Amino acid sequence: MPTLRVTRDGAAPPRMPLESTLPRRILRAVRRLPALPVRTGLVVGALTAAATAGTLVGFGLHAGTPLRPFNALARLLLGSRADAVWGFDPAVTPVGLLLHVTLMLAYGVVFTSLARTLRGWRLGGAAVAFALCALAVDALVATRLLHAGLTDVLLPSQLLALHALLAASLAVGIRLAQGRLQSD
Repeated sequence: MPTLRVTRDGAAPPRMPLESTLPRRILRAVRRLPALPVRTGLVVGALTAAATAGTLVGFGLHAGTPLRPFNALARLLLGSRADAVWGFDPAVTPVGLLLHVTLMLAYGVVFTSLARTLRGWRLGGAAVAFALCALAVDALVATRLLHAGLTDVLLPSQLLALHALLAASLAVGIRLAQGRLQSD
C-alpha cells in the first residue's frame, strides 16, 4: 500500500495533474516568417498574368488572330520587326509573351508593396486606381510615345475590360496569396 506523504504542517502536498496544465506549444518556438512583399507580389503577378493572358488570347480569337496581342506587345522591344506579325512567329511571339508575364509580375510586386495592408473596399479601390494608372500608361505612354502597345490591336471596350480584369485579379490575387503563403 502506498504511503501518503505529509508536509510539516500536517497537510497533504498538492496533487500533480497527470497532464500538463501549460498551454500546448508544440513547435511554438518555430515561428513563421511573414510573407515577403516580393514573394507575395510574384504570386499576385503570376495570377494576374494568367488571367490577362487568357483574356488576350480570347480577344485575339475573336478577331481571328489569337497571338496578335502578344505580337503587339513585342513591338515595345523589337520595334518594326514585330509589325504586321499576325500569327505565331518564333522570334516575336515568345518575346511578347515573356514581356507580358514580366509586366504582370512587376505590376503584382508594385501593387503588393503599395496595398498589402489594405482590406475590403480600400483594397478594391486601390486595385481600381492601380488599373487606371496602368491603362493611362498603356494608352498614353506606350501608344503615344513608343508607338506600340495593345491599343493598336484591341478595341477600346476590350482595353477597358482587360484593365477591369487587371484590377479584379490584383485584388483577389493579393488576398489569395496572403492566405496561401501564411498557411505554408
